[in-house]
Amino acid sequence: MKISKFIKIIFGKLIAKIYISIIKPSIDTYITNTQIVDAKIGTSTKIYGRGTIYNSKNLKIGSNCRIGNNYFFHSLGGITIGNNTILSRNVTIYSANHNYLSTDLIPYDDTYIEKEVKIGDSVWIGMNVCILPGVTIEDGAIIGMGTIVTKNIKKGEIIGGMGQRVVANRDLKVFDILTKNEKLYGKFGIH
Repeated sequence: MKISKFIKIIFGKLIAKIYISIIKPSIDTYITNTQIVDAKIGTSTKIYGRGTIYNSKNLKIGSNCRIGNNYFFHSLGGITIGNNTILSRNVTIYSANHNYLSTDLIPYDDTYIEKEVKIGDSVWIGMNVCILPGVTIEDGAIIGMGTIVTKNIKKGEIIGGMGQRVVANRDLKVFDILTKNEKLYGKFGIH
């Protein structure tokens, strides 16, 4: 192998390592921080990768939460996420919708119908979930991958599949004991 080719391979790997370990995380942190400058975020909450947040002043995220890459939060009507809640990748949350009730323009006018989204403590939201305006998700609920959440979810319910059906329920006695004893993944889990 020629020395010049060898040098290109070595420097190429070195540059890739520098980009992956130093440059990319700095870019991701900068992009994330510029979008959430007005949001209220608790301690030890981690937001991974990039995403989009509109109206960050109306976003509240509790402590010990984890937010996965490629999140999309439209917070105009308000979004509240409780403590120790985990959101996987590609989660979309809308708290406002176009005003389709307009008597002036169709299919909608230039105003929004705002409805707050409330997500409780220790909720697990799977990848590719979409949460619509006005929904309340109570403590300990689990939302399965790909679910579109259109109505409220009770404490400990496990939701999945088409039509947002209840597929199971958590053992709420165990859930309450673990919560009381602060056995929280967001606080102690492997990251």
